[in-house]
This record gives sequence, C-alpha cells and structure tokens, in this order.
Amino acid sequence: MVSIYAKKHSNANPIVSQNHIVHHILTIFALGASPDQLQKAYNLNQYQRPAIPQHDLANKMTNPEEFSKYLGQEEYFSDYLEHFTREMEKTSWQEVVNEYLFKKDARAEDMLTRTFAGTNFAHSHSHSTISHAHMLTCL
Repeated sequence: MVSIYAKKHSNANPIVSQNHIVHHILTIFALGASPDQLQKAYNLNQYQRPAIPQHDLANKMTNPEEFSKYLGQEEYFSDYLEHFTREMEKTSWQEVVNEYLFKKDARAEDMLTRTFAGTNFAHSHSHSTISHAHMLTCL
C-alpha cells in the first residue's frame, strides 16, 4: 500500500476525491484475486494525481512540535509518509499506532481526533489505518 501512495496522491483530484486504488485492491485481494488480477486492477486505476514531492522533513518530525507543525497541510503528505515508514522500520506498526494514537499526550489526542473527525470518518479511517505511512504493513 505504501508504494501506491509513494507514486500516487491520496486524493484523485484537487477537489479531494479519494484515491480508491486502496479500496479496489484490498477488496479484490479479500475475494481471492490472483497477483495478475491485482496488477490489472492497479493498472486500471491510474487516474490519480502524481505523489507530492517531499520537503525532507521526516527527520524533524520525530520532535512532537515539528510533527504537529505540518498537520493538515496537503503538501507535507509525503513527508509524513516517510516519517511513519521510518518509525515502523525502527519498531513495529503496533508500537507506532500506540505512540501516535493512544499514548494520551497532546500529539496522540490530536491524531486520534483527526482519525475520526470529519463527515465521513469511516471512509477516512480506512485510508488512515491502511495507507497513511502504511500503518498496517502486515498486508
């Protein structure tokens, strides 16, 4: 899933229509799709915008103040993706989820709220737990 967001934007267009490659691939995977079928489905979903370039901020994001500084700003998506990828490489996805969502500090409270905020929290939750910085690398 990370490779999808490394190559394609999380939104299909500037009006914030979600990138549905993740939904499509996970659904047909769950239904028993072969590797060739998964690749074909991925190839059919090439209407997404290109990924956003990084600003080389991933190292700074280990500092909670720097981490919070860029939240909610689309142009830093790739930096957060890199940050969370590195965090999971150091520990595990479970530890990262506990640290960033359940630690009960200001950062975790903010992130937990953001995970479930909005008019369609279940839909945004599927993207945040499956793809944002590949929080679920077990796929």
